[in-house]
Amino acid sequence: MPAILNSPDGSGRLQLSGQLDFSSVTGLRSSLSPFLKRGSRLEIDFKAVDRTNSAALALLLQWQQDALDRNCRINFVNLPEKLIDIAELHGIKGLLPIS
Repeated sequence: MPAILNSPDGSGRLQLSGQLDFSSVTGLRSSLSPFLKRGSRLEIDFKAVDRTNSAALALLLQWQQDALDRNCRINFVNLPEKLIDIAELHGIKGLLPIS
């Protein structure tokens, strides 16, 4: 199942679902742009992500930079343990806004 980012209730809480891997992250990069409004706060929930690999880290870092460029705050919640482990292994867990 390809990864999809959506806002089910129109709020600043977004849901990511599907597989986050090398084949899906390229298409997801620009999917955050419509939700980035200057000064907004976004929360991206990863609870429905069923598979991930290190490519997801590049996406998270890019989304974080995109948010900073637009003076937005972003927070990632319910990250899969595997993704947190990969971030720790690469020494970048502290760079990610994780709750």
